[in-house]
Amino acid sequence: MPSIPDSNKNALTKITSQEDFDSIARTYHQNTPYSLPHTMFVIDRRAKNKVYFINSQRFRFHKDFLLVADTIAIVINERAEVRRMHEE
Repeated sequence: MPSIPDSNKNALTKITSQEDFDSIARTYHQNTPYSLPHTMFVIDRRAKNKVYFINSQRFRFHKDFLLVADTIAIVINERAEVRRMHEE
């Protein structure tokens, strides 16, 4: 990951241009045949399926973004609920 992200935003709610994508994408194995720019996304089902395209230059994992976005508790609670349903 770059030491200084191209964008200071945590996420975008839509990507409308190559510049938008490039500002939040990261690339592993640069300058090799395996080089592939990519980003992560999260779907907030409690907010009518709002999509967040995560700034992958700032956050290495989905959970890191969720902690900052203060939604990790929702995800943890949903997983616990699913586990309980399967255990019964």
